[in-house]
Amino acid sequence: MDEKRLLILGSLEDLLKMTKLAVDRGIYTVVADGNDGIAKQYASKAYTIDLHDTKQLDWIIQKEKIDHVLTSFSDILFEIMVRTCERNHLPCFCPYDSMRFLRDKFLMKKMFSDLGIASAPAQKLSKEGFTEEDIIVPFPCVVKPLDGWGSKGLKIVHSYQELKKHVVESMRLSTSGHDAMLESINMGYELNVMSWIKDGQVFFVEFGDRETSEMTADSLPHQSREVFPTIFYRELEDTVKDYLLRIADYCGIREGPLSMQFFYEDEKITVGEVCGRFFGYGQGIVPVISGLDPNELLLNMIYSPEKNLEELKKTERAFDHCSVIYYILPKPGIIRDVGNVKDFKNSHTVFFRSFVKPGISTKTIPWIVWIYAHFDTREEADAYTKDLYENLFVPDLDGNNLVSINRLVSYGGKRWQVD
Repeated sequence: MDEKRLLILGSLEDLLKMTKLAVDRGIYTVVADGNDGIAKQYASKAYTIDLHDTKQLDWIIQKEKIDHVLTSFSDILFEIMVRTCERNHLPCFCPYDSMRFLRDKFLMKKMFSDLGIASAPAQKLSKEGFTEEDIIVPFPCVVKPLDGWGSKGLKIVHSYQELKKHVVESMRLSTSGHDAMLESINMGYELNVMSWIKDGQVFFVEFGDRETSEMTADSLPHQSREVFPTIFYRELEDTVKDYLLRIADYCGIREGPLSMQFFYEDEKITVGEVCGRFFGYGQGIVPVISGLDPNELLLNMIYSPEKNLEELKKTERAFDHCSVIYYILPKPGIIRDVGNVKDFKNSHTVFFRSFVKPGISTKTIPWIVWIYAHFDTREEADAYTKDLYENLFVPDLDGNNLVSINRLVSYGGKRWQVD
């Protein structure tokens, strides 16, 4: 049997498990990245290159006799993977001609319109310029890169003057044409779903409520908690699967990851975005939620596709408990001591990472603490959340609390039901 030879794009911690798993399976695994990430230490061979350098990437594929290219958790790496496979005539789960519908947010809106899927009103802003008369989306609204990544370059603007001030940054962070998009603000409940498409079926990998802090006058709210499964699971399950299958068919995706962010208000779904990858921060809790491993699914897809269906059919059993991710942000300041952070590590926490250290500025850390937790019921999860939000304390030099203010969403008194 010929040796399997895989190229993984990216080397940071989110791709470590994929790298180790591939090597453990006996796959000759090459990792390429401009960063000197930890995944390189476990690869069969590693290259330090700019992943935007197509000549170097193509040279590695030829030199190492690569048969597949893989990545996940990043919009930019997803795009590089699809383009690299197309240039080198390698198989890829997302057809090259369909990638633009998953990366260009304005073309994505067109796809939603073609499929009869509601999305927020929006318009494209060209780098060639625009006037106040050209603006049709009412203020306040959100300006964002046309094909950016994460939430970089997003800004709430209240007037044409503010738009002109902030649109330059959004255009700069657009990876291709340097255009931007203006989109109306949606105030409904926000949800995330990661799914796996397989042979015309949709399987939920995770499906949860994405909760945020209160919105301020000039900035979008920050994410504070994701709860799985969503409190709307049973009433939205069929519709969301239908939407995902329509999108997969439109893009020609027969097997692979497909994730979607959307809003729910007055019994109506408004889709924000869809992407051909797993969400980065949520991947670690997937085995707790559904018993699946995103890395196993991705590797099986290219080398052992028959194994995935067996695992995917087991996922329904996974949504009878409650799992939560917490992202607790800091306020600006200098940390005096670690406070009571460790008091919130208990039998429910399956992953717990504190970022606080005495004497450092909170500008140097992404969060106060990042937690994965598991509960039998949502009521238990809410009780832990209330305690965390009300009592977590990390003092600054004057004894003030550096923990950002979060809110526990009520959902209008709706009860959690997955039976």
